[in-house]
Amino acid sequence: MVANDWDAVIASLPESVLYLSGALIHTQQLMRRRQCAVVAVREGTATLVVAEVELPLARRMAGDMPIRTYNELTESACSVAAAILREGSRVPATLAIERSYLPALDHDVLTAALPTTRVIGGDAELMALRRAKSPTELAELCAGAQTIDRAIDEAIRAAHPGMREDALSELVRANIQRIGGAGVSLASGMVAAGENLLVPHHHAGSRPLEEGDVVKVAGRATFHGYYAQLARMAVVGAAAPEFADRYARSREAHRYLLGALRPGVPAAQVYEEVISKREGLQLAARLAHVGHSMGLEYMESPKLAPGSDELLEAGMVMQATTVTNDAVAGLIQIVDMVAIEAGGVRILSDVVDTTTPLVIGAASGPAASMPADAAPPKKMEKSNG
Repeated sequence: MVANDWDAVIASLPESVLYLSGALIHTQQLMRRRQCAVVAVREGTATLVVAEVELPLARRMAGDMPIRTYNELTESACSVAAAILREGSRVPATLAIERSYLPALDHDVLTAALPTTRVIGGDAELMALRRAKSPTELAELCAGAQTIDRAIDEAIRAAHPGMREDALSELVRANIQRIGGAGVSLASGMVAAGENLLVPHHHAGSRPLEEGDVVKVAGRATFHGYYAQLARMAVVGAAAPEFADRYARSREAHRYLLGALRPGVPAAQVYEEVISKREGLQLAARLAHVGHSMGLEYMESPKLAPGSDELLEAGMVMQATTVTNDAVAGLIQIVDMVAIEAGGVRILSDVVDTTTPLVIGAASGPAASMPADAAPPKKMEKSNG
């Protein structure tokens, strides 16, 4: 606040409220008008503002932080936030808000209540606070990644030819919930087989898994508010040689992507390096991005995309995404979660070996992979790319 010459901040994005207060008030995402806010003044304290009905939950989660409530019929989070700012020793000259989230209705309430205050956007600065993860956050994200990886592994072990997409998807979801426990919310499985691989963001349906099918199996959830998502590829029985070839090259491109993630490198440079590698491997190189930061939001900055000049930093958690949309082999998608450290990356999703696709219909035990001549690689060492 001092660096930006802000006198006050009103943070209302649900992820910002959680980060700044410790309170996960999930109904603010279910009901548009049940907003929460954290009001901070440069020379004073921060106050959490919640609806009256949420006071017991807020007290349990926000520790000693001051809390103010509002009546949902006659007030709003922003009307109470404005009242807090008027109670101070002076009305703030400059107030930073999150313009990407705050409704116009609440903006009008603020400007009417604080007519002499300059209201500006502070979205980028507030998101930057969440960029490097604390040890506690890293542990939560690692647990989430490992939970989803185990959930996919166990679901594929239980899958069989004839099983429907939606049944396998539900099995992934149930596994995430069981393994992750009480802190899990928004758990979902994502399955696409055969021709459905060509439909972006396909919803699992009634299509049965058939011998020779290529299947994408993915999972997503939040763990105490922190997002995790992974994707793995599997085959039902034996895969066609064309798919095995494309998968091997895609896996090589994916390992190159993991090695390219290192502190101090611009996000766009990582993208360009990966695209150059894909071209050398004769893989489709037209991609919107190859990954992004994640945490309390599913997609945080920086994004590994053209034009992104933000630098990667130690402490970031990234989703590394390799996608090959091939006219012969169909869609291949490998998604991992990694933590950027001083010398390279640490793979958080290291339960399933993605050297070769997993096999549906294999013998019981850990999810089998297609036979490969080479031994599975060791966990990735820190790398300079």
